[in-house]
Amino acid sequence: MSAADDGRRRRRWVVLARLGFSLALLAYVLARVDWDTAVGQLQQGSWLALAGLVALAPVSVLVSVAKWRPLIAVVTGVNVPRGRLFGLYVAGQFYNQLLPSSVGGDVARAAALRDDVSSGMAAAASIVVERLTGLVALVLLALAALAISPGLWRDPWLLAAVAVCVAGLGALVVLANARVVAAASGWLARVTPLGWLVRKGEAFRAKLEPYRKHRRLLLRCVLLSFLFYAIAILSAWFAVAAVGYDAELERVARALPVVLLVSNLPIAINGIGITEWAFAQSFSALGLVADAGVAAALLIRLRNALWASAGYALVLVRRRELTGSAVLPADRPRVP
Repeated sequence: MSAADDGRRRRRWVVLARLGFSLALLAYVLARVDWDTAVGQLQQGSWLALAGLVALAPVSVLVSVAKWRPLIAVVTGVNVPRGRLFGLYVAGQFYNQLLPSSVGGDVARAAALRDDVSSGMAAAASIVVERLTGLVALVLLALAALAISPGLWRDPWLLAAVAVCVAGLGALVVLANARVVAAASGWLARVTPLGWLVRKGEAFRAKLEPYRKHRRLLLRCVLLSFLFYAIAILSAWFAVAAVGYDAELERVARALPVVLLVSNLPIAINGIGITEWAFAQSFSALGLVADAGVAAALLIRLRNALWASAGYALVLVRRRELTGSAVLPADRPRVP
């Protein structure tokens, strides 16, 4: 068996292990739900809240596009049309529903954006920075929620999950240090089979270098991330009301940053299972009904899947009307 085949086999087993963990955790969470009560609560659900939940989906994409567009311009010099980026973002959300990875949609976005900027690595750099600014904002929100919510400290598993996420962000910050990167590159360069990795890493770091001169833009992206998460908090509140439960917006606002941060742990497929678990644990810790959190999580997951599918279908129909093709083409000529 070749090294490539061996690598594919290992990746396949990793995906299967993560899928098994996701399904097992989801089954555990769903088994703890009082379904008779939950189904009864649906009769008290608010259609207005459901409409609000659906309406906020495209709004969150618009905020994300507002973050992403200037980040692309910094590293490529190309101002990609907002409509084009909106379509790519929705397409990425669609692929996230299909691919067994939380970053599958990002890979699809980067591949499609290459048609606009002529550099897949530059496209990937803009997406990485967009993700990192969002992660910084989310960690700050989660730490603030922990600081003002003693109840969250009583759940050791939830606290441990948050600690792992914060440590992960710290590791990324350390790895971004030029001296650390240089030392790691020097060590890897001595390992002949990994020489290609060093070259790729150095090329990618060169694409990230321009962002160091745009600290105001990075700060603005973090602030826009706060707006994005405010929309996510409001969406969760609407979801709770839509499934017939009552919950104070203030408590939902304290629970959701922790939920979203824990959902980023790369131990599950697309956050399946771990998101529902985090909702239940954080809601319970803050004196809310755990079943309300699980029901809201499932409704949000359904909303995301339907929105991504319908939105992507509309994008493809629109592109076909304009170009006669269902493929997402660039809205501008390829940059030399």
